[in-house]
Amino acid sequence: MQDWHLRYAANMRNYEGYSIGKLLGLINDPAIIGLIFIGYIAGILNKIATNFDHVIWLYCLNGSMVLTEIILYLKYKKPDSCKQSNLILKRVIKCIS
Repeated sequence: MQDWHLRYAANMRNYEGYSIGKLLGLINDPAIIGLIFIGYIAGILNKIATNFDHVIWLYCLNGSMVLTEIILYLKYKKPDSCKQSNLILKRVIKCIS
């Protein structure tokens, strides 16, 4: 039986069962990224409406980086157009050839 620290290190390599792994999975969720972007837009509008200062440029910079991440996600996401019947057929063809 392994020591607890060796099992912990093995699990941390894969982030299995730990909150950091769940957090890393949520960060790439487009709904969460969209909420973060809406938060930046709200912060920018608040700064414009109440107290226009130099911090607004940081909001704009961070918001533009989040927007870039959304655009890259939409550009490179894989389409889910594969049907189960096509997958079975592809497996049969690969096995025959």
